Amino acid sequence: MLNLFHKRPNGLFRAVPELISEAARLNPYPWLAEMRAQSPLRWDEERNCWDVFLYEDAVKVLSDPAAFRSAMPEHIEGGTSMGLLTMDPPRHAKMRALAEPYFTEQAVHARIPQVRALMTDLIASVRDSGRMDLVRDVSFPMPVLVMCEMMGVPPEDRMYLKECLDEITESLVDEGGLSIQLELFQKFLTQGKLGLYFLKLLAERRIAPEDDMISMLLRAEIDGEQLGLRDVIEYCALLVVGGFETTTNLIANAMRCFLDEPELLERLRADKSLLPAAIEEVLRFRSPLLAVTRFATQDVVLRNHLVKAGDQLVVWIGSANRDEEAFPDAELFRHDRQPNPHIAFSRGPHHCIGSQMARMEALHALDLLLDLPGLRYADRNLLKPAKACIAAGISEFPVTFDA
Repeated sequence: MLNLFHKRPNGLFRAVPELISEAARLNPYPWLAEMRAQSPLRWDEERNCWDVFLYEDAVKVLSDPAAFRSAMPEHIEGGTSMGLLTMDPPRHAKMRALAEPYFTEQAVHARIPQVRALMTDLIASVRDSGRMDLVRDVSFPMPVLVMCEMMGVPPEDRMYLKECLDEITESLVDEGGLSIQLELFQKFLTQGKLGLYFLKLLAERRIAPEDDMISMLLRAEIDGEQLGLRDVIEYCALLVVGGFETTTNLIANAMRCFLDEPELLERLRADKSLLPAAIEEVLRFRSPLLAVTRFATQDVVLRNHLVKAGDQLVVWIGSANRDEEAFPDAELFRHDRQPNPHIAFSRGPHHCIGSQMARMEALHALDLLLDLPGLRYADRNLLKPAKACIAAGISEFPVTFDA
């Protein structure tokens, strides 16, 4: 595949050598623990960025948008807009506010019957076989279909959108399987099949608006001006991508944690009231997103190191959430951990807008999955990691159960 970084790619968008192997991506935590102990804040000359591994530093960087911005400076090779992901206040807050009514506690609660109905149908489609791929058959399609319904994607088009997302997932990494092609990602969102589909749907909604998120975005104004067409397409595409990635990884990571501890699996099956706290511990222990990136807007001193204005910082969320200074027995999965101030959904203005939706979807998906008798790994050795190094998830997860 063509590498769109004609010069050296930077930071989060270049592979970390220690995470190249599938085994390391399935279990990056020994390396992260080594970094916390030996180089809690390090400058990587090859990747041209700072790596932030400790909880205290991660919270500081993520919570201070004045000193650490999300937007990519012009001097970064391959710099490109990715809508809300790389937007800073105050416009970010105004853009984000457009979708917030769809993610309130009341709106999320109203989606529960839909989530349970979808999960029931997905499980029913494989129940007689006694086997399934947890990701392909359940944890990927369910959140995609929920988000499509929220946005107003017609039912007959939802599998097509799933195919678009499959294609993006397959194409976003280089031949080594790790370096995200950032410009290619933006191109897929706006000019690829996904972007072209939303362009067509937006044209239809202009003629015949409906009570859905897409029609809302077409009507929306910020500072008295309607959103540009590109803004709306990026917004739609990122909501769909964001709507499945976190939840897909959360459900798969939760089942991995539970299957690794059969006694815990049986305890949760017997008492579903334990699930919410267990899900929070999954978010900490196997955070769905391993890392995010920020850029310093000014010279800042962190741990006696001078971070210069314009420097990129890769904040390793998966490491911060296992920092012993913040979480006693951090390397142990404690399903009833309290308190649990993890940063799996980030902090500050870019805190995941869909965090409550992801929690709700995972809760009800796991509730129904735990009812499958004899649920177990088909073969632990068949687990395949997510393709991109920043996504701490599973791409292939075969399980069996009593049909």
